Amino acid sequence: MRTCKTLSAFWRELKGYFDSPVAYAFLVAFLVMVNSLTFCVSRYYELEQAVLTPFFLWHPWSYLLLVPAATMGSWADGRRACTVEQLLALPVTVTSVLVGKFLAAWAFCGVSLLLTFPILVTTAYLGGPNWNAVICGYAGSFLFAGAAAATALFASSFARSRRGGFAAALALLAALTSMGFGPALDALAGWGVPGCVVGALSSCSPLAHYASLSHGVLDFADVVYYIGAIAFMLSAAKYVADCRNAP
Repeated sequence: MRTCKTLSAFWRELKGYFDSPVAYAFLVAFLVMVNSLTFCVSRYYELEQAVLTPFFLWHPWSYLLLVPAATMGSWADGRRACTVEQLLALPVTVTSVLVGKFLAAWAFCGVSLLLTFPILVTTAYLGGPNWNAVICGYAGSFLFAGAAAATALFASSFARSRRGGFAAALALLAALTSMGFGPALDALAGWGVPGCVVGALSSCSPLAHYASLSHGVLDFADVVYYIGAIAFMLSAAKYVADCRNAP
């Protein structure tokens, strides 16, 4: 029964994405951004190598735009239209609604990821790529998107408007991603932050666990991290939702 309620919330949210022209605009923006960075900044053609590492390199930064856009109205629109309160008044749980919203946002990111398939054609044209590495890279990108979606859903649960939800999700995702970015960590070390603190911050960043996957190396610890991050952020979002709807 709980699964049916979750699926109902999932289909409702997913349909809402594709009923909105804004979602299509952000989807196109994501595709333009990731391909522009790959071909113009990383100069993919000039490398003359059948590897997708330069392509996967830009996914986390491109998700900073796509994921907040996918989740910014998850709670704010519902509160404005009173649909969240109506849903929770029905025999459904906060968990069912929350997981449904998360799965819809993750699926929307998955659709965006699937639409990058032309890069596979280009890579195959350049030579014989390592398809195991390609699959690993896509899996890593999808896991990153899932962790980002859960994080953005948690951040947007505090907001009362779409713009507020977008800003909150963008700020939190940017902070967490930057914690695994080499130059940012070097700057912290240069400011005298102890190495153990810098290492701890890096280990908490989804970007740090994405590096191996984007290079085609499947590390079980990285997969466990993403699953744990999704569970933690959804639990935190549930706590916020419970507090907001407490009598």
